[in-house]
This record gives sequence, structure tokens and C-alpha cells, in this order.
Amino acid sequence: MTSVSGCPRLVGRDAELAAIRATVSALDQGLGGCVLLVGEHGVGRTALVAELAHDSDRTFVRLPPPTAGAGHDGPVGAAHDRSMGTTHDDGPLRDALRLEGLLDAGEAVLRALRSVDPDGGGVVCLVDDLHEFDEKSRAALLAAARRCAAVPVVFVLTAASDSDVARRELGVPVLRVPALSPDQTRELLDDRGEAPVTSQARAAIEAFAGGLPRYLVEVPDALEADQLSGHRSLPPVLPPGTTALAVGAPRLADLPATTRTLLLLAAVEGSGSMGTLVRCADVMGIELETLAAAERAGLIRIEGNRILFTPPQFASVVHHLAAGRERRQAYAAVADTLTSPEDADRRAWYRSWSVQGPDDRVAAALEETADAAGTRGGPAAKAAALERAADLTTRGAERGRRLVLAATEFWRAGDHRRAEAMLHGSRSLLDDPESRAAAAFLEGALELGRGDPGRAFAALARGARSAAGRDRELALDLAARAVGISWWSGRPDLVAVAAALVPGPAAPDDVYDEFVREAVSVGTDLFSDRFGRSEARAVRQRQLAGHLSEPRQMIFAAEAAGLIGDDVTALWMQDRATVRLRETNALAELPFALELMAHIHAWQGRPTAAEAAAREGLLVAGEVGDAQDRGFQLGLSAHIAALRGDGEGGRAAAARALELDDGPSGATVRWAVGRLALSEGRPQEALDHFLPILRGTRAHPVVRLFAAPDVVEAAVGVGDLATAQEALRRYLAWAQGGALWAKAVEPRLRALLTADKAVADGLFAQAVELVDATVRPFEAARARLLFGSHLRRQRRRLEAREHLRSALAGFESLGTGAWAARAREELRASGEAVQDPGRRELPVLTAQEAQVAHMVGAGASNREVARILQLSPRTVEYHLSKVYVKLGISTRAQLAQAEFAEAEAEADG
Repeated sequence: MTSVSGCPRLVGRDAELAAIRATVSALDQGLGGCVLLVGEHGVGRTALVAELAHDSDRTFVRLPPPTAGAGHDGPVGAAHDRSMGTTHDDGPLRDALRLEGLLDAGEAVLRALRSVDPDGGGVVCLVDDLHEFDEKSRAALLAAARRCAAVPVVFVLTAASDSDVARRELGVPVLRVPALSPDQTRELLDDRGEAPVTSQARAAIEAFAGGLPRYLVEVPDALEADQLSGHRSLPPVLPPGTTALAVGAPRLADLPATTRTLLLLAAVEGSGSMGTLVRCADVMGIELETLAAAERAGLIRIEGNRILFTPPQFASVVHHLAAGRERRQAYAAVADTLTSPEDADRRAWYRSWSVQGPDDRVAAALEETADAAGTRGGPAAKAAALERAADLTTRGAERGRRLVLAATEFWRAGDHRRAEAMLHGSRSLLDDPESRAAAAFLEGALELGRGDPGRAFAALARGARSAAGRDRELALDLAARAVGISWWSGRPDLVAVAAALVPGPAAPDDVYDEFVREAVSVGTDLFSDRFGRSEARAVRQRQLAGHLSEPRQMIFAAEAAGLIGDDVTALWMQDRATVRLRETNALAELPFALELMAHIHAWQGRPTAAEAAAREGLLVAGEVGDAQDRGFQLGLSAHIAALRGDGEGGRAAAARALELDDGPSGATVRWAVGRLALSEGRPQEALDHFLPILRGTRAHPVVRLFAAPDVVEAAVGVGDLATAQEALRRYLAWAQGGALWAKAVEPRLRALLTADKAVADGLFAQAVELVDATVRPFEAARARLLFGSHLRRQRRRLEAREHLRSALAGFESLGTGAWAARAREELRASGEAVQDPGRRELPVLTAQEAQVAHMVGAGASNREVARILQLSPRTVEYHLSKVYVKLGISTRAQLAQAEFAEAEAEADG
């Protein structure tokens, strides 16, 4: 009888365990059975057997292979450790295997097994790695397995998929154990629960493991903690782990030295190109025919012009077992074969691994080719080249400069941990103003991602001053970023400081330079309550914005468009920026771009679109390591909840946001909760939230313009005409200065404040006509709600109902529940019978389906969704097809408008 210790759970093996248990359950009827588990080395065949032994009180006899420990697919590290136990004496079973006659040997095996089962309850024989047994023993065990159906003995056998046993017809049921799926792979890595692992390290480990659990556990253990966390780069070839070494080392040991050298060349070359391997062999003077020995040993196979290791992890074994001098010679040989100009970046990389220590010549070559690496593999590839160049640099200041360049590219790639590590390493080395300015830019960007705009502003301002007169483009970029922060802060003093950072004099024929100057001028005027000269500047701003091509410039243009009340241009710029950022995989700027887009949608009263953009922004923020609970994000949540009519959620998000910042930066949060109270018909509560936005130390010159329509409506509702007039005067000046949105809205505000009913009629009619319902449906619905209310109070009920019905339809289509309830109440007061909306049963999506639906509905491609959610494109397509069926739709455009519920605790299947 076995004694078995406790076992942690397996990942992704429910189906296989169920099949094995079904076979073992035959013992309950006094019958037997057999199953042969076939899978790759490291797939966890023995872990499955161990799970069976641990989860059962049956009698088990374990027969390990003669070579157990060398290639044995035993317990899988920390995540799959299984103590299976053994029989007290397996001597009788061993004796049975030595009998000469196959029939006698099979019968003897069955008798030996039944002898350890005196109670007759049945016995399970666990035979690990059948392929490691000699032919005679295998034949005896299989003979017994084929004849056990009528006796209470079950055989659970395992064999490697590349063995003769797995390829032959044996007459026993076979259960193939597959590699883990991508989702299961991530789950197993998450189960380790140890030090943080960067997305780059995870991707490298997952690619190396190929879904094999043992490698998913052993390879992270073989790496250093600072490599996993991103503070140090990964090696060019990942370490193999003990399993691959145990399996591969004995098979390599008997090969000729020249064969091992050829295998090493193939391992370091990495692409599997036979053409490159032939040239490398020529460089080192080795006959390619010696490769045949590795092919006969089953270590490689050649397909056309490709050489493939079998399994792929054996390339790491070859690399690991070679001496350092041999590896450097192999890298040098590969570098010597890459003579094409197109391979300059790859040649520099191989050369970098061929040197033993710092080498300034090799470092310079790596930096020179970093742009080509970036073109080939994106900002992460460029960052890796620059980081390696820094590692090989001898002079401190030059090393620091390269570290800052590497950090900036890691940041652009969304790897903020690596960026922070590189930046930290550079700080004591920098001695030139340009590098210090670049470091300040990155420090500001990282601080902003962590949710500290004050420290971000200080860093950006410091960098802009360092770059002034030396790097105009960098100085302008830093100044523009600082200007944007100053606008959001609501502090006129910071606006003045940021405006002074813009480098002078103006650069001719530089569109972005001119745009920044125009925007800064408009912002400075706005923060001083000067609007009269803004219209011509606003027109010029819109013209210039159309010529901007860089995503960061478009984001700034969207912020600037907000200052002049141009929501259409703001949304256009944000849409262009997010598309470009996704296309270039530039994740660093994407969270803020999406959050800003969500704010614009919330400003326009579109909670569904705002929620989709905000959700994706949070996902990407989590992926790149940005804070996900900053005041900016919480304020956005408050706005969306307020539009939805979610009083509890809106007020909770607002309270958390104001705990973080109750100064001018909290103005947008107070606007959100005031808007919520106004939608609920509580104008005094709304006004109490609005007043700090208008006056005092917490006033915000921009937010009070956006909030003015709500302030006027709330103030009129409680009879505070002085406050209403104060808000309206500033708003009218803004509208006359060129604010497009304000021009469309201001007639209804003037209508609220006029005592002449006929004049009010005309102004409301003008407001309804001016607001384009296709562009600003929320404002159109509000104009009709107020017009309908005005008509109803004059007892013009039939006319009122027409506008109130339109308002109700508009609010319902937008999902603005509290506003729809107000329209419904007004309709009832007009004498029309209106039913409260019944509880409509929405289609329910799983959490994964809902994530995919939100992101695709927001405009993301399947490939973008796959990257952000770390799924395969095929999995995304699968989820999307299920979403379409559940929602009864067939296009992405329909998905953008569709409504659904999300299951709170449901696993995708």
C-alpha cells in the first residue's frame, strides 16, 4: 500500500484525470483495465499519475524505470511535486519480468500484483516511462495489461511521445497528454506566487516551455530574481532547467566533439537556418557531415533548409553544457557569416555575445544599429540593443547616456519596470545637459504613470530647462507635456511656469512648434479669463492639428482642443492617436490616450463609449505597470457612474478621488457628483458641489467652463440667479471666443435665465436646432428636456410631449438612466401615461467575453485585443464569435452599441 504526501493542484488536466479515474473505476466492479499516457518530456505524465495516487485510497504498486532520474518525467518542481509512494516489496514483480515465456511472464505479473491485494479490492500498477524498460520487460508488462480486463488489476503506463513505444501499435488504450494552452500556461506561472515577472520574461519563458509544465516551473527557478523582475536583461538563451539537462546531457555525451560544436552553432544562431549553419561550419573548418550523428541520436531533424532541435528545449541544453569560450567562439562565427547590410543589427548582437567583457567598439556598433532593431522588432527590441550596448560600455558618462536611451525605449514599449531600472542605473553617471534632460523627461513620464502629477511637472520642467538651447525638439516636447499637466492642475501659477518653458524663438516651418505656441497662448488667456481673442487662434489651431503625425502631438492637440470647447476635434485627435499607438505597439502613451478619450466621451454624455475606453485604458495601465487607482481614473469612474445614474458607485469613486486630491485638480470630480445630483432632481445638492469649482482656492478655470451648463441649471433651480449669471457670463465669453460646443449650448442657458416666455421659446427652439443630435446627442436630449419642461409649465402639453418624448428616447439610447427618469417624470406631468422600463433581461457574457466585447466595440483589432489580454488571436476570434451569437449581431459597428450583462463569477469554457 502506498503512503502519499499532500499534493498541490494540477493546472489544465481535469479531462485527463477524469479519463484515468474512469479506467481505475473498473475495480469497483471487480474488473481491470489499462491506459497508456503518452506525452512529451516535461508534459507532466508522472504528475498525473501522482495526482491519481494522492487522490485515492486504493492499493498502488509503482514500478519505476531502471533509469529513473535520468530523463524520468517525475514530479514537476514546486508546482507539481508528488510523493507517490511504493510497494513494500516489488521483488515479485521484478522476478515476474525475468521469466522467459511471454505468456508466463504476463501471467506472473498479474499474479505478483494480485499478491499485494489480499482483500481483493483491486490494485493499480503505475509504470513510469515504459520506453526506458528493456524490450523483454516491456513485452511482459504489455501482455499483462492486455489480459487484465477480467481481473481487478489496472495498469497506468506512461511513455514519451518520441519513443518507439509511443509510435507502435500496442493493443492498449492510449491517452495523449497535450501541452497546456496559453491560458493554462499563464495560470501555472501565476500559481508560482513568488517574485514579480515582467511581461518580457513571461513571454520568453512561455515560448521556451511550449506549454510543458515542467519547464514553466524549472526555467523561472533557473533565472535570477532581478532577471525575472526586469532589473537585469535575460540571457540570449534561457537556461534549460534540470529536466532538459537530465534528458539531454546523456544523449549529447557520446557525440563527437565536432558534432557538439555544430549543434552549439545551431543553438546560438537560433533561427534554424541551414544556410547560416553551413557558412558557420566553413568559418570554423568543420565538416557538415558530422551532423548526421546528432540526427541519428534523435536530437535534431532537418526539414528542407531548416534544422530543428527535438525537442526545441535541447538547444538550451547544448548551449548550457558548452564552455564559455566555446559559446563565444560560436557567437563570433555566426556574426562573421552575417555580412548583408540588412543583417547589421543581428551581426552587432552576435558580436556582443562573443566578447568576454566591456568593448566600446562593439557597444558603438550595437547603438548604431538600434534603430534597425526597432524597425524589425519594435521599441522593446531597440531598448534591448541599447541596454546591451550600455553593458559593454567602459566610460561612465557614455554608459549613462545609453542607459537613458534604453530606459526611454523600454518606457515606450510599456515595460515600466525595466525603464525604472535603467533610469536608476544612469543617475550617478550623467554629465551632459542633453542626457539629463532626457532622463528628466522619462522621470516625469514615470511619475505621471504612478499618479503624481506634481512630481511629474517638476521633472519635466527641469528637463525642459536642461534641453533649452541644446535639443530644441526635446525641449518642446517636455514643455508641451508640462503645459498639459498645468492645464489639468487648474493652477494659473503652473500654467505661467509651463508657458515660459516653451523654447524660443519660434522655429519656421515647424507645425508642432507653431501649434504649441498657439495652444499655450490660448491656455494662458483662458486661465486669465480672457476669451475675446481666441476665435482666430482656435481656427488656426484646428488647421494645424490636421498636420500633426506623432501620437504624442495628437494627444496634446486633443487637450488643447478641450480648452476651446472643440469636442469634435478633440475626439478626432484622440482617435488618430490611439490607432497609431496600437499600430506601433507603443504602450506607454496608450493608457492616458484612452483615459483622455473616455473623458471626452463623458463630456459628450456617452457613458457606454466612455466606459469602453476607460476599461481598455485600465487594462493597458495594468500591463505596463501604471497605477490603476489614480485620482484621474477615479474621477473618470465618477463621471461614468453619474451619467449612468449609479448614485452609490459615483459617490464612492468621487470620495476616493477627493481623498487623493481635494484641490483644483479635484474639480472634475466635484463636477461629476454635482451632475449626478442634478440628474436626480436635487439642484441644491448639485450647486453645493459646483460652487467650489467656480470660486475660491479650489476653483478650476477650465472645469468651471465645462460645468457651466450644469451650474446654470442648478442655480436657476434653487433661485440663485446671481450664481447662474456669473457662470453664464464667463460661458458666453468663451462661446463668443470660438468654443464650438459652447456656441451650441448657450441659447438654452440664456432661455433659463430670461423672464420673457416668448424670448425663452425662441431661445429654446434655437438651442434644439443648433445642437446636432448625431454629434452631441446628450446635449440635444437635455435641450429638449428643458424645452419640454418649459412648455409644460405653460400648459402647452401637446407641444411639450413632442420634445419630452425625443429627450426620453435620446437618454435611453445613451444609457443615461437618471436623466431618462427625469424625462419620464416630465412626460407623466404633461398627462402622458409612461411605463417605467421593465427589467429587460440582457444577454449575459462571461468575464473574458465581456473584455473582448468592450475592447472590440471601442475599435481595437483582434490582434490588439490578443496582445493586451495575452490570448492567442484564435482565442479572441472564438470569444468574439460567441459574443455575436449571444447578442444576436454580426458586425463590429453593432457591437459598439450593444448592451449586455457580465457574469460576476463565471469561467470561460
